[in-house]
Amino acid sequence: MRVGIFTETFTPDINGVVTSVVALKKALENHGHEVYIVTNHSNVIKTVYEVEDRILRLPGVKLGFLYGYNVSSPIQIQATKLIKSWDLDIIHIQQEFGIGTYGRYLASRWEIPLLNTYHTTYEDYTHYVNPLDVEFISSFSKKVIELYSKSFTKRSNIIITPSQKTKDMLVGYKIDKVINVIPTGLDLESFSRQNMNPEIVNSIREKHGISKDDILFTYVGRIAQEKSIDMIIDAFELLNEEDTKARLLIVGGGPDLEMLRKDVENRNLTHIVQFEGQVSSDQVAHYYHTAQAFISASTSETQGLTYIEALASGIPIFARKDEVLDHIVRDRENGFYFDDSKHLAEVITQYISQPERHAAIGEKALETSQVYSLDNYYDNIIKTYREAIEIEEYENSID
Repeated sequence: MRVGIFTETFTPDINGVVTSVVALKKALENHGHEVYIVTNHSNVIKTVYEVEDRILRLPGVKLGFLYGYNVSSPIQIQATKLIKSWDLDIIHIQQEFGIGTYGRYLASRWEIPLLNTYHTTYEDYTHYVNPLDVEFISSFSKKVIELYSKSFTKRSNIIITPSQKTKDMLVGYKIDKVINVIPTGLDLESFSRQNMNPEIVNSIREKHGISKDDILFTYVGRIAQEKSIDMIIDAFELLNEEDTKARLLIVGGGPDLEMLRKDVENRNLTHIVQFEGQVSSDQVAHYYHTAQAFISASTSETQGLTYIEALASGIPIFARKDEVLDHIVRDRENGFYFDDSKHLAEVITQYISQPERHAAIGEKALETSQVYSLDNYYDNIIKTYREAIEIEEYENSID
């Protein structure tokens, strides 16, 4: 098959959508399919086609207030002739903005099967347009999201969601489409501790003053309000009142990074809570290998790829209870659930006090990750692609 993936964000960006698209591209190419990426870059004029990697980068404008994302026009006259020459069998949209709208237009124009992966629960991000938390604005924003989601997916043959939680949300919007739940697969081998680089791991710990006796917890991801990182910091402030071995390393970039840095400084917690900032995607595994546990207080995930990366690295997860984690975190087997900062401090203290259990929990974490292999992901994706082709052929036959 020749598959066109249309995405607003791709490498070198670092986020969950990019991780998912990279995994999709690799899974398909591993089985002999041709994959073409249509994305954008921070240039308002230039269109660039990277022939060897089959990546077409359309003109885009960088939005500094939105984590540096680019936005592109859905009207792309210059690129259309090139994309037509690819003779695509499938168009697979990853996001619902300019590039996605362009892909939707091409699918309709050329009668190509269209799939839409719905990655983001936009309802969890309305605070960016409602900083004062006004109830009317919140309700209005969520209604707009519902209507836009229904409109955008109207042309899709099949919608893919990474979790049942996201599917339930779309069903609640009364979207009358086939919706398949397909968790994103990962290249698990890249996170395996068998590939750990001791020199890099030691250098990270030395850089942050983490001794061999310290128990390092790490958060990897976007530094933003919806991730509730302040709850984790609150827990470590409570731990600081005790003689604790717990340390926290926060890895990632985002709009709240500097605010949280200052907050940690003001609380005099810099000796146990530190920030690494944003790192390149090929370096992320080193930070899982450096830590003894992964921690997140977010309830805004559609799947939680960082949780799976942590499991594949053989470390337990500390997380807040969320439907999306039902098949990922097994409480007290491969991780621990917590309700609030006080509860988190308690479960961390309990975990540290039971070193004899750490190895078994790590083994269970690794075992849980295996279901998210690229091969399993491919099997589900290719089945859905074939289903979309059948639906498109049927719909064209009755027009």
